[in-house]
Amino acid sequence: MKGRILIVEDEPALSRSLGIFLESKGYEVHCEDSFQKAKSFSRFRPDLAIVDLNLPDGRGTDLIERLREKDSSLQALLITAEVSVNTNIVEAVKNDIFYFIAKPFELSVLLKLTEKALSQKELIRQNENLKANIRKQYRFDQMIGQSEALLKVTDLMRKTAQTASTLLITGESGTGKELVARSVHCARDSSAPFVSVNCGAIPKDLMESEFFGHAKGAFTGALYNRKGRFEMAEGGTLFLDEIGTMDLHLQVKLLRVLQEKEFEPVGECRPIPCNVRVIAATNMDLEKAVERRAFREDLYYRLNIIPISIPPLRERKEDIPLLLNHFIKIFNKGKDSKITGISEEALESLCHYFWPGNIREMENLVERLSVLKSGGKIEFGDLPEKYRLSKNQNMSLSTVSIPSHGVDFNEAVNQYENAILMKVLEKTNWNRRRAAALLNLNRTTLVEKLKKKGLKPPENLPDERRRFLNSAS
Repeated sequence: MKGRILIVEDEPALSRSLGIFLESKGYEVHCEDSFQKAKSFSRFRPDLAIVDLNLPDGRGTDLIERLREKDSSLQALLITAEVSVNTNIVEAVKNDIFYFIAKPFELSVLLKLTEKALSQKELIRQNENLKANIRKQYRFDQMIGQSEALLKVTDLMRKTAQTASTLLITGESGTGKELVARSVHCARDSSAPFVSVNCGAIPKDLMESEFFGHAKGAFTGALYNRKGRFEMAEGGTLFLDEIGTMDLHLQVKLLRVLQEKEFEPVGECRPIPCNVRVIAATNMDLEKAVERRAFREDLYYRLNIIPISIPPLRERKEDIPLLLNHFIKIFNKGKDSKITGISEEALESLCHYFWPGNIREMENLVERLSVLKSGGKIEFGDLPEKYRLSKNQNMSLSTVSIPSHGVDFNEAVNQYENAILMKVLEKTNWNRRRAAALLNLNRTTLVEKLKKKGLKPPENLPDERRRFLNSAS
């Protein structure tokens, strides 16, 4: 059965001939001859209604409106014998009719319009399913983990989801900042646009045009009018990733948009109203960036209305088994592998690993194992060497001494991280590409960490190599 069609036509001969013709083409057809009969007939849920404009007891457009109260995606084809075609067009558009056809008409024309209308119905159905899948994918209960640290994040996400307030999401690279932003967006309105911008990936001289658009002829190469990201995100969310890398000149313009709710495209003087929720994210300490005058203080406070801090994976160890099983299931399906689980020894080793790349690093590891192993349990020997930690290597916790006055946890972690970075950089002679590969980090992430921590190449490096590193930082 290709689809259900309701025909409402008061001419018996025409109604019968249309029904027979469409049934012969594989459609399920039901016919009625009046407004009231069609309106009260509820057992038949049509995909398409073919309705005469002038029925004995009402207007066809009113009937379609009633039918769409039960099914908003119902497609409609209006039949008319009136001479004033322009009036019919206006009324059809006004009532969102799919199409109209004037009597007399060829059955072949009717068939083409029927097929087109039902194709539109199928597209609407697929779109609704896609939206439902997106809502399911980004539901808060889809956040994998049961640690107290993660539960605090999801609770804060729920509280902020239905507001239009600006969010500032902080956390290390790979912790899932964009996932949090998308989940908050979808919880409010998954049908609205979600536009993501990596501020660190846009060349400095193109950033203003990327954000606010430009007019034709505004600069060399501006051959046409172009929408910016703010205009693309109208009515929805603009996600500004790596906001800490944004140029100071653009920070001033962004601040004005957040305050005035309007912007001006490059080359134009007319302001455009802006109804966009901004969610920003960074792995930098923006307060320290403000102190260094690398980030505007007024913009920081405008963005930091509702802060959400995502903990690194090493601070939510109890979530590691859940995340590993989650990624195994995903890659079993996507890579057609048949991994059945992970051995106790391998799991213990991964639970004690430091995870500098956080969840993204774990996802990459499981994908690699799913390709190389393809089936069975993941054993300790299957893990790459740096993930194989024995009980005596578990961060040497048994040798750590805690003074009576306690320790500054964040400073201790920072010192440990610095030690790892320096050891790998020394091993690679400060080749940041090779060091990033050993640390399983993106090169840009490593460079940003070095800047943030103020780590510089030692003086005993060859002068030429040191000058190159300083100029590239």
